[in-house]
Amino acid sequence: MSSEAGSVKRGKRGDGSIRRTKHGTYEYRISYYDEYGQRRSKSFTCKTIDECVDRAEEFKKEVSMRMKFIRPNATISEILRNKAKIDYEKNHTGEQGYDRTLSTIEILERGGIGNMKIADVRPRQIEQYLSSITYYSNAVIGKIYGLLRAAFRMAYDARIIEYNYMLMPELRCPKSDKPDKKMRALTDEEQKKLLKALEKMRSNPEGLVFCDHIKGSIIETTQVNSFFRRITEKAGIPVTGQHALRHSFATRCIEAGVPAVVLKKWLGHTDIHITLDTYADVFARMDFSAADKFDELMESMELGWKTEP
Repeated sequence: MSSEAGSVKRGKRGDGSIRRTKHGTYEYRISYYDEYGQRRSKSFTCKTIDECVDRAEEFKKEVSMRMKFIRPNATISEILRNKAKIDYEKNHTGEQGYDRTLSTIEILERGGIGNMKIADVRPRQIEQYLSSITYYSNAVIGKIYGLLRAAFRMAYDARIIEYNYMLMPELRCPKSDKPDKKMRALTDEEQKKLLKALEKMRSNPEGLVFCDHIKGSIIETTQVNSFFRRITEKAGIPVTGQHALRHSFATRCIEAGVPAVVLKKWLGHTDIHITLDTYADVFARMDFSAADKFDELMESMELGWKTEP
């Protein structure tokens, strides 16, 4: 390469052009496409050609990560919030699923690890965090663990991190200190009691099931369980939370013969196996019912055959 100032040659590495400045440094100029698809150019001035090329490569890596909606210094929380927002805007998740994801991300933030730059997180810190969340239920722990795995997978794909620590066998999902609560559906009799209790409630302009009649306003989402618990206690129904309504709805659907694939869509499950596993006992009970109907049909056919002249 000529040592004269202003002379331009193609770089030996990379895809840019290099020239020697009048100050004795090198200027490396490259073209690239930004996150909006616009062709742009950028220059890097250093003492050596290798320094110029290295800085350009780092810059192109940063642009590539921005195009994947991940900053090089992104925190775990930032990565997950961006992904949740994109999935919601593209209708991959509904409003309830989006809210649940944000609530789980807030747990990560309160625990500290969510506010850390993912490039700075090490296995020991992950292990310590996982050991600290065992007071949550297994359902919540599973969501937290799943989001951590997703964040590290996306960071690895975007080349922010060199190794996906969440694939290490020792970083397994922890188990809760609490025993799993068995969620059950309302029985037919309990369902009738609940409906009678709801009929006795005062009406409100919005036609809502739960309303703060004293303040004359809509209640917060965090208050729904308290309102529901008071109603069930008055009705003499031994349930612990409003999730029993969802479980009851799904159970009634299965009993009515609604196919699992349809129920999956109604419940907002991302995988049919979630539906089948959650309501396995109900599906099994319906299998027995279907078998009984088949036996009755065969018996009637056999009886008809025997009575023929």
